[in-house]
Amino acid sequence: MKRNSYHLYWVTDADGAEDWFVAARTPRSASRFYEDYIGMDKKDATAELVLSNIELPEFECGSPHAG
Repeated sequence: MKRNSYHLYWVTDADGAEDWFVAARTPRSASRFYEDYIGMDKKDATAELVLSNIELPEFECGSPHAG
């Protein structure tokens, strides 16, 4: 994987009510974005890699945090 590139992750939690696709640099940063946005505790979400090194023309919810 390229350094500093973005990847697409499928992020889930225990109840599975709001699973999301999230573009992030690492699985942890994808999970953390989801947890922060939903208002969950740390480490309540898990991220599974779907696609590596994706091209993003723009960010829908603002620029992601470096992770």
